[in-house]
This record gives sequence, C-alpha cells and structure tokens, in this order.
Amino acid sequence: MAEPRHTRLRRRTLVGSAAWAVPVLVTANAVPAVASSMKTDLAVDVVDPPYDLDHWRPKDEVPVYRGPRGHRIAARGSLPPSIRITNVGRLTAVDPSGSVEIIIRDYGNDRASSAPGRLKAGTTNPSVMWTDTTNQSGAKYKYTCRGELRPGQSIDIPLRYFVNPPFLHAEFNVLVAAWVEDQQEGDYDDNSLRIGHVPWISVF
Repeated sequence: MAEPRHTRLRRRTLVGSAAWAVPVLVTANAVPAVASSMKTDLAVDVVDPPYDLDHWRPKDEVPVYRGPRGHRIAARGSLPPSIRITNVGRLTAVDPSGSVEIIIRDYGNDRASSAPGRLKAGTTNPSVMWTDTTNQSGAKYKYTCRGELRPGQSIDIPLRYFVNPPFLHAEFNVLVAAWVEDQQEGDYDDNSLRIGHVPWISVF
C-alpha cells in the first residue's frame, strides 16, 4: 500500500526525555558547580512541507531546479523548505554542525528509487558550509553554521533542491532527515525528519 503523499513524522526517535533548557546564562563565579557541568544543547527541526489544510493535499510550491546553479525549474513539490537549528541550552555554541540525508522512494509501490541520490540539495545561506557526501544509498551532506549561536537564537538553512540532467522520474516521496551535534547526550531534539512529495520530474 502506498504511503500518503504527505506524512509528518515526529522527531522523537532517540532515547531520552530531557526537557529543553531555559536559555539563561550562568556565570562561573556565581555558581561554579553548575557552570562546570553545563554543555552546549542544540535542537534541529526540518521545517514542514507546504500543505493545503482546506483541501487536505500537499501544496506543490517548492521548486526543484535543473542543475545546482541553474535557474530553470524542472518541477515543483511539497518539500521541506529549510532546516532550523536552535540553541536551547545556556551556553553559546560556536560553529554548530551536523548532517542531512535525502532519500527518495517510488510513490506507487514504496520501493527504493532506482536513482536514490539523484535528487540533491544545497543551501542559499552564505554563512553555512555545505559539503556533499552523497553515496549509493542517497544524497548526504555535512553542514557547519559558521559563527556563534547564542542561547535562544536560531539559524535557518534554506534548502535548494535540484537534479542533474538527464533525469526522469514518476511521482515519488522524499524523506529529508537532519541531525545536529552538541554535547548533551541522550536528548531527543538532535534529529528531525519530514516526508515530502514530488509529482514528477522530466529533464533532458
């Protein structure tokens, strides 16, 4: 049975139930025991794909481009438009980093696509270093947000999807998963995933 065109998956997939910390700075002189035990604590969210709640269907608004730097749109889909990293701890994080994976599956039979790494992504945020580590199982990336992320602050990583011609694919679902690295082990907000949908792509 085919999976729904648009399914929101909760990101509570890691073991742990630690609550988000209140972003309050504590000085080492005032509370040395607490300060010495503080660790960076980050959260990641894959932003929901656009969805038409009035008609209960995906909104195919996010473009998929022809080539990594091309401006020609090959198709549009209901895809996660960005990834958001938030500092939910009490320490400033320097150069927060993590990874992203994009996997496509055939819509009609939910089988692994014959072109698992052909739908790719980059970002338009110039402060994010984005490295392609794609292999045969799918499109994979490492990212580093250069600079400081203070308690309570967030940074968005807009996703720019593209395919390299020739590319022909019927209707398919897209899984976008993201992870962020921090020093807080065992919490539940270091990973996030969403499922999107693309009607078809034909690029030659």
